[in-house]
Amino acid sequence: MSMQEENIIASGEPYTDPRMAENGRKITLDNGRDILYCEFGAENKEIIVTGAIYFITFNEFLKELAKNFHVYGFIMRLDGDGEEKNPDGSINWTRQWGRDIYDAARKLGIGKFHYVGKCHGAMPGWYLVKEHPECLLSLSSISASLHAFPPDADEWTERQKAEGPKFALNTMKKKENLIKKVEEAKVVGNTGFQGSQALADMAIYGSRSEEAFFGDYEAVKAFLPTIETPVLHIFGSEDLLYYDFKTSNEYAMYHTAGAKFVMLQGEKHLMEMDMPKLLAREVSFFIEGTTLEYE
Repeated sequence: MSMQEENIIASGEPYTDPRMAENGRKITLDNGRDILYCEFGAENKEIIVTGAIYFITFNEFLKELAKNFHVYGFIMRLDGDGEEKNPDGSINWTRQWGRDIYDAARKLGIGKFHYVGKCHGAMPGWYLVKEHPECLLSLSSISASLHAFPPDADEWTERQKAEGPKFALNTMKKKENLIKKVEEAKVVGNTGFQGSQALADMAIYGSRSEEAFFGDYEAVKAFLPTIETPVLHIFGSEDLLYYDFKTSNEYAMYHTAGAKFVMLQGEKHLMEMDMPKLLAREVSFFIEGTTLEYE
């Protein structure tokens, strides 16, 4: 594993919240804002930071990473105040999540770290690539990329509306994981997920990365070749969201400077549930490769 600067790590207070399932903690930022996180692998020196709206079924993947890394999983909050604004004054949550995680990492005394995120959870990583690349050792972006083109389709949303609860079966390879997702949905529903301020704002502005970070598609195209942070793109070949943004995903894979990409054949959107060990292995292999010097 790579060497990184020595971190002087603070620790938040133990905190129980169903969105974290286990090892929960809370830290209060200088602005008074509480940030929740879970923590695994504290015995390891090299740090991975990730963000998600909840860590429940995601935890098996984090535990696999924690065999080699000190992993911090920050909850991406769905309400409250923020500094990152949309034109109408509402909070730009895509950017705010990244800012919260950056501020929390600084508060904890985390210096440089690897960011690993999936779908919405990858967006804080892209925020950091643009706004604070000095803190990043690498970015592993799973099932998400910066959008350089309009969507190709909206099959995810259309099928979700048409199929209702049965739609979940389209997102996983192992059907036995459906029970876990149903239980997770009950927990999430009890923590303000539905009807939250963040989801209401995102219904208007979406999580369109080109608007959140750059303003338009052409700016994204200009930015991708300038990135100096090592980037890994991971997608599942059967992930509906990959095809909804296929043109952008492929463009990002080929035009992000120095990037690597992995297409996991036959995998669907919930690959962290279907194959957490394989997914963690791909991320770990990439991170280790970022430290190698080639002649």
